[in-house]
Amino acid sequence: MRLHQIIAVTATLFFLPSSFAADYAMSPTQADKKWLLPKTPPYPADNKPTAARVELGKMLFFDPRLSSEGNMSCAPCHNPAFSWTDSLPTGKGFHSKVLGRASPTVVNTGYNTIQMWDGRKASLEDQAMGPMQSSDEMAMNLETLFTWLNSNPTYQQKICQSLSRRRNRPTVRIQGDCRIRAYPHQQRLAFRPLVERQQKSLEQRADIGFPPV
Repeated sequence: MRLHQIIAVTATLFFLPSSFAADYAMSPTQADKKWLLPKTPPYPADNKPTAARVELGKMLFFDPRLSSEGNMSCAPCHNPAFSWTDSLPTGKGFHSKVLGRASPTVVNTGYNTIQMWDGRKASLEDQAMGPMQSSDEMAMNLETLFTWLNSNPTYQQKICQSLSRRRNRPTVRIQGDCRIRAYPHQQRLAFRPLVERQQKSLEQRADIGFPPV
């Protein structure tokens, strides 16, 4: 190929993105915007996210002591390093038992109207205790769990803070409701870094003239 032909082809490829930009509207229409998710996932009226509840939810999510043998938290199946899943064909549970279904990502689960693969749970609050109680997963005895939680000063303090109680007031009796209220807030926040990266990627494509995907 002659030099002038090479230059012509290179110039065409260089200006191709700008031609795409002319064919595609880069600004979203009102019809497009109706599909945008709100910045904050919805939550129940009686479980408003607070900094203390988010912190408590994170503690519970990553604490392996909530399992029967003290070696399995929620994180092995919903690992932030693997987009909040485990990268396995199907999950592994108690004593590394191979489970029948894949571990779903928790990204954007705060927006779901149903939870679990078969939709048997209505909300994050509704599903919070399930994996801990399951003999195939964390296999935890709840009576043992709450006995330990009620004897743990760190969790006592965090629970009081999440309930907006002062430290010098009597300790609270930690029951299932505490975890059900705190744990979902960790999942509601899991989507943010990924969404922000996706938005940045789309903006970069628009800047160089490529159509949105």
